[in-house]
Amino acid sequence: MEVNIEKYFKRFYPFTNENIKEMHNYLDFRDKDILTVCGSGDLILNMILWGAKRIDAFDINRDCIWYYELKKAGILGLERKEFIEFFCFEDYPVSYQYNKKVFSKKVYNKLVPFLKTEAKEYWDFYFGNVFNSGLNIRSNAKLFMKEQVGYKENIKCKIIKTVEPEAESNINITIFQGIPKAEKMELIIQKCTELGVKHFVPVQMERCVVKLDSKTEKKKIERWQKIAETAAKQSGRDIIPTIENSINLAK
Repeated sequence: MEVNIEKYFKRFYPFTNENIKEMHNYLDFRDKDILTVCGSGDLILNMILWGAKRIDAFDINRDCIWYYELKKAGILGLERKEFIEFFCFEDYPVSYQYNKKVFSKKVYNKLVPFLKTEAKEYWDFYFGNVFNSGLNIRSNAKLFMKEQVGYKENIKCKIIKTVEPEAESNINITIFQGIPKAEKMELIIQKCTELGVKHFVPVQMERCVVKLDSKTEKKKIERWQKIAETAAKQSGRDIIPTIENSINLAK
C-alpha cells in the first residue's frame, strides 16, 4: 500500500488557527472558570497566561491533551529557539520537510523531567515505537498499525493488523445550518466536526444574506468539504463528515 504523507499525517493541530489575541481584546478571562476545546493546547496556555481560575478542556481526539502537556513541558524545559524548532513554529508547513529538529528525540529527552507520568508514558511510547519504527494511518474507518518499509515523498507500508474504530459516537448527528455571512460557516463546520457531527446540510433561508447560485454553491461545498476533511483528520475522527447540497425550506 502506498500512502501519501500530506494526505494522512495531520493528527494534531500544531498550533491554533483562531485569532487568540483578538479574543483577549474582547473577553476578560481573569479569575474565570473556562471551558475550551483542547486542540493544539494554545488556547489553554494563553488562558493560563491571562489569569483564568480554572480551565476544563475537551476534544474528540483524546490524544490532544498529551500534546498540550508536551507544549507545557517545552515552555518549562526549552530555550525559545529550541521550542520553535521542536514544535515547528517557523515556515510551517515547509520546515516539517527540512527541519531535522522537529520532534527530535534528543530535544524530547530535555522535556521528560517536566512531563506528568501519564504524558511521559504516552510520549515515551511514541518516540520509542511509532516515531522511530512505524506510523499510524487512519483510513476507511480503521486504524492501520504497520511497519514502515521506505521513506520518500510517498512511503510503502505493510499492514500488520487492523483495529476497529473507537473514536466515533454511536449517535448520528446531522446539522441543518442556515448559511451565515463571511467565513462563519467554515468555523461552524470545523468545530462541529471536532465534536462528532456526521452530516451538514446548508439551508438557504428567507433572511439569509448569502444567496448561492448553482456555480457558487458547488465551489462553497467543495471548500466546506475540505475543511471537514482537515478537521476530521486533525481531531482523530474515523470518518469524514459529508456536506450535502443546500436546501431551501420554502421549496
